[in-house]
This record gives sequence, structure tokens and C-alpha cells, in this order.
Amino acid sequence: MKKYLSNSLGSVMRVREVGVIIPLLIASILFAANSPVFLTSQNLMNIFRNTSFVFITAIGMTYLIISGAFDLSVGPVYAFGGVFAGLLMTNGVPIVLAILIATVVTGGFFGSINGFFVQKVGLPPMLATLASMNIARGVVTGVMKGMPVYPLPDAFAMIGQGSFFKGMSFEIPYVVAIALFLGVVAAFVLKRTVYGRLICAVGGNVETARLAGIPTKLISFSVYILISMLAAFSGILIASRLGSAQPNVGVGYEMQTIASVVIGGTSLVGGVGTIWGTFLGALFMAAISNGMTLIKVSPFWQQLVLGIVLLLACSLDHIRGRLKK
Repeated sequence: MKKYLSNSLGSVMRVREVGVIIPLLIASILFAANSPVFLTSQNLMNIFRNTSFVFITAIGMTYLIISGAFDLSVGPVYAFGGVFAGLLMTNGVPIVLAILIATVVTGGFFGSINGFFVQKVGLPPMLATLASMNIARGVVTGVMKGMPVYPLPDAFAMIGQGSFFKGMSFEIPYVVAIALFLGVVAAFVLKRTVYGRLICAVGGNVETARLAGIPTKLISFSVYILISMLAAFSGILIASRLGSAQPNVGVGYEMQTIASVVIGGTSLVGGVGTIWGTFLGALFMAAISNGMTLIKVSPFWQQLVLGIVLLLACSLDHIRGRLKK
């Protein structure tokens, strides 16, 4: 019996998402028991909507951490993308074109800066992305002097505020549908394409990958651009949700995205991770924030809970690594 329990525990611990599934279930039960509002369809849709704004960027962070790096600049890039799109629209650029330009230009610019200094200059990812974080925040707040961009077109606001099947019990916010679509595509690319396998190979052992002929620097460079584009796009969506582009949004956003990825089971040493796990990680954090607000817990304590969960998730990642040896 003891051997059976030990084997069963070992099997459970090897499931990468176990570090988020169990806390998510426990938290949901506790919040539902203390607030009748928590499990209502409207509140659940709010949770999923809030999850989406983090999850979209966390998709790129999953790719990046799997490749063996990370990005601290996503918060300011998130704000920059929304402000850039807002300025384009208020100067007469059509909505779709403004979104495309802001996403590609913002993501391409900051992603290229990060990729250049990490891969060409040889700076550690923490230093390179910390510098670009301050550059992006300084530019967006300096140019705007802290003032938001508004009014934005009503049609643009509908992207972040509208829903499919509006008025029905199973309405689906547009933002949630967009996030799920991107998640499905990202999961397919990661697991079923050559590009996804190359990312995993680079994160698993960069030197072995290089000796095997894989263009490791190019792969890493492309992932930096990808995550910056996703951060900019997510920032555009939050501007649509708020009805204005705020240059100060995204403070602490990098922590949320990295935590979503790590809590979701992606290994900090690279090589292994899932988009599904990242979604659960982002969902967990949104549920914690929502539930604690409903039961009138101070937002300051939410940071404590997030820190504890992140610590446990990192510990589980370390334990899983030891079990494989």
C-alpha cells in the first residue's frame, strides 16, 4: 500500500499543471462558499475576461520561458500599444489598420531591441528587458505626460466591451473568444509544428541545439518579437475595454504574465511547458483577485497570496525536476 501511494503521489506530481489545478479548485470552493455571487454566469464571464488580457501576453511569455529566457518589458509595451493605437485612431486612421500598425510596429520595435541586446550584444535577459521596460515606460508617459488618449471610436470600444449572445446566460465576451482562438493556435504551433519543436529544443539545451544546426539566436530573436506583439495587442484590447488608452496601465503586468506561466507548470529552466497550463495560471490569478474582492479582502493581501502560490509553483517545478532524475 505504501509503495502504491508513493507511486500515485509521484504520478500526480509529474503532471505539470497540478500546481495550479488543485489551488484553483480549492479557491473556487472557498469563494463560492463565502459569496453567492462568485459562481454566477456574469461573474464567471468577468473572471474569464480579466484572464484574457493577461493570457494573451502570457502565450508569448510561455514560448519565451520555454526557450530559456523571459521578458520584463511587457507591462510598458502593453501600455505603449494601447496609446499608439489610440493616437492613430484619434488622427483618423481606420480601426483595423490602427490595431495592425500599433501591434506590428510596437511589437517589432521593442522585440527587436530585446532580441538584439540579448542575442547580439550578449546581455542577460533580465538586464536587457529591464532597460527596455524603463525606456518604453519613459517614452509612453513622457510623450503623453500621463494623460489618456480619448475619446476613442465607439466601434473600437465594442471589441473590449461587447459579447457574443449578449443578454443570454452563456454570453461570451469578444476578448475571451480572441484569447481562446490565439491560445488554440499557439498550442498547435508549440506541439505540432517545426517552429514549436525548435523553441523547445533551444530551451532544453541551447548548445546541443546549436551543434545540431538549429539557428538558436534567430529562434530566440523571433520569440522576443512575438511576445512584444502580443503585449501590444493585449494593451490595445484593454484600451478598448476601458474606452481610453491609459499610459500608466500595465504596472506589475510582467509579474502577472510570468506568474501565469510558472504557476501553469512551465519549467523555469526551459524546454517544457504548455499553453493550457498558462491559461489555468492566468485563470487562477483572475479568480483569486475576483474572489478576494467579493469577500472584501484588501487588494494588498492579494499580492501576498500570489507570492505564496508562485513560491509553491516554483517549488513544485523543482520537485518535478528531482523526480525525473
